[in-house]
Amino acid sequence: MGVCAHMKSAFLSLLMVSTIALIAQPENGNAAGDPVASVQSGGWFETSTWDCACVPGVANDISILAGHAVDVNANDTAHAQSLAVAEGAVLALMTGSRLELSASLAALGEIAGSGMVALVGDGNHVCGPAKLNHLDCGTSSVNFTDTVFITGQLDLHAAELETGNLLVLEGTSGITNVTGTIAGQVMRRYAWEKQSPYTYHVGTGLGGVEAAQLLDVPGTVYLKQWLEPTSGYLTLVESDVLGEAAGFNCSLSAGMHEFELTGSAVLEADLDLTSEASSNWQGWNLLANPMTGFVDLKAVTVTGEGTLGATYEWVDSLNTYSVQVAGLGTFGNTGVVAPGRGFWTIADANSTVHFGAEALVGKKEWEAQHEHLSAQVLGLQLSVEDRIDQCIIEFGTGSASYDRLEDAEFLPSGFRGRNHLDLFSKSDDDVSLAVNRTHGEAQVLPIWVKGLNGDSVTIRATNLPESRCLILEDLETGWTGSVDADMEYTFFLNTSLDQHRFNLVFSGGVEVSSTEAACASALDGTVFVAGPDLTVGYALNDAEGNAVGTFVADSIGGTFINVGMGTYTVTAMTEGCADISKTVEVEADPLGSGDFEVDAILDHIGCYDDHGGVSLDIEGGLEPYTVAWTHGALGASIEVDEAGMLEAVITDGAGCSDT
Repeated sequence: MGVCAHMKSAFLSLLMVSTIALIAQPENGNAAGDPVASVQSGGWFETSTWDCACVPGVANDISILAGHAVDVNANDTAHAQSLAVAEGAVLALMTGSRLELSASLAALGEIAGSGMVALVGDGNHVCGPAKLNHLDCGTSSVNFTDTVFITGQLDLHAAELETGNLLVLEGTSGITNVTGTIAGQVMRRYAWEKQSPYTYHVGTGLGGVEAAQLLDVPGTVYLKQWLEPTSGYLTLVESDVLGEAAGFNCSLSAGMHEFELTGSAVLEADLDLTSEASSNWQGWNLLANPMTGFVDLKAVTVTGEGTLGATYEWVDSLNTYSVQVAGLGTFGNTGVVAPGRGFWTIADANSTVHFGAEALVGKKEWEAQHEHLSAQVLGLQLSVEDRIDQCIIEFGTGSASYDRLEDAEFLPSGFRGRNHLDLFSKSDDDVSLAVNRTHGEAQVLPIWVKGLNGDSVTIRATNLPESRCLILEDLETGWTGSVDADMEYTFFLNTSLDQHRFNLVFSGGVEVSSTEAACASALDGTVFVAGPDLTVGYALNDAEGNAVGTFVADSIGGTFINVGMGTYTVTAMTEGCADISKTVEVEADPLGSGDFEVDAILDHIGCYDDHGGVSLDIEGGLEPYTVAWTHGALGASIEVDEAGMLEAVITDGAGCSDT
């Protein structure tokens, strides 16, 4: 199935491994270590786990016997010269853990968890069989002597790896590299459930792959390569060798499909962008991540006048294409792409894009791009029956002039998705541009919704930017609404062009700043506020919701005075969009003086008295107060033996002082 017969036989024969217990045999020129074997399940660092009644280390050849499960705890590092895991045994490498081996690894049993196996030291290292989430090959030579499956990440570093045609990258997995090399074939094996019968973009993530390996997948109708200079497709036949950096248009039926692609690992590649066609598709290039690893498209280098800017990717669950501009795109994708990921890009001039080791990132970086969105990102979601489309835009990081190098030209006559949302505006030269990033000033962004005539479409906000006043205007019906967490607007596509037009109106945000209070208990801090044009009032509240300060309005907003140290919420009340809030902190001068009101009640020393006294009535600041007199007395009320000038330092409960 997509793999030459002799390669299939080779891989299948390697999977028929023996079930006898393995014995760790170092083959790197090092002397054999002292053997240690497990006697029961337990922790690696528990002496009761091993027959030596010790904690094994760098001098030991370790065997985990059948029926035993040994754990390396999270963030711990274990050491051995060699390790053998027998069939029926389990080594669990918890999150952040690391097992360092200086000679060899052989595992018929399971190596579970997300921890790493690292091959360390000089000499030749031997590995296989094994199924690993994460393997670090180190800086020396490594030979695979039986099948090694990688389910997450293989770090090549500076190693010389000889796969022996025994490396299988399983599922979504990839390679990182610094200066290492790989000799021998690599298999990429993964399953994918195709949700629609529509064509999609695909690359190989390997070098030297024949078209037969994709055409032989059951359900495949055709495989085509886009030729930009002629603005047309070349239909490929089984004997064609697929280009490393090329993307392909593949027609595949809906359903579950198994892929097995075999070729050479690609650790460096050049990708040519052309802008030579004379048709409406000028500059369109169908490409793919050429590397056998996860690539950050923002880390590639470009020579020539062109750029690698926006990418358009087929999203099978949406039955459509989605644009990603300047590192932001559909469902939070920020430009880290998996091996073999196909995409369109538009070139404004001929150029060459270089993919090197610096562009390769780990699987965690690929996963993490979906876990965090900027506080200034707006997410809009459209739904039609069981299909969902989502587009995001980030405010404050783009160009006010819509830099052509940053944005992508929007072609309403181009991709005709069943249900698709694009935000677009105009560049300074009046070209319609798809936008995922924009500036932070007031503006109007058109929205173009594509769909089928008669569709009922619902639009919602899935992520709201912080402190932004946003309004959605339906240009077809005249409806206007605030873009907030409660927005849910349903409309019908009823134009002959299968489109619906909106305006996204951004009238500005709320901006705040503050000045510090004189000290921790003083109420002389200030908070300055400025809001969008639709603002009708402001409020300043503490964490308990209590109103704070006195507001003095001006032409752009106003100032809250009489504010003490603390963290507050500023709210701009608006008409037309949702009320918007922002947090502000008022600090205090740690060396500042308190501002107390003090009345001194004096008991003067009379002609026949031998003493007098003074009592202080203190207001302001925070109780309790301490009073220290310069002549040594303490307290707010003291007796005085001699007439004269008295001086005291008053300190309140917040540490503010006054003299």
